[in-house]
Amino acid sequence: MKSGEQIVDTKRAEDHILLGSFYASKRDIAKAIEAFQEALTYDPDSLEANCKLASLFCIRGEFETA
Repeated sequence: MKSGEQIVDTKRAEDHILLGSFYASKRDIAKAIEAFQEALTYDPDSLEANCKLASLFCIRGEFETA
């Protein structure tokens, strides 16, 4: 692996997406956002994590962040 390359770990990303979805279903937006952001550290191109994260920022009225 070259310096600066990121290892994509889709399994760990999926785990954090599930966790974020759980928190979102419980209306714990802050913890859901944390979980989706953590998912993106493992798979920055995850469409699901990015979309769910953007949705949560919109719910909080943080449209610029979304």
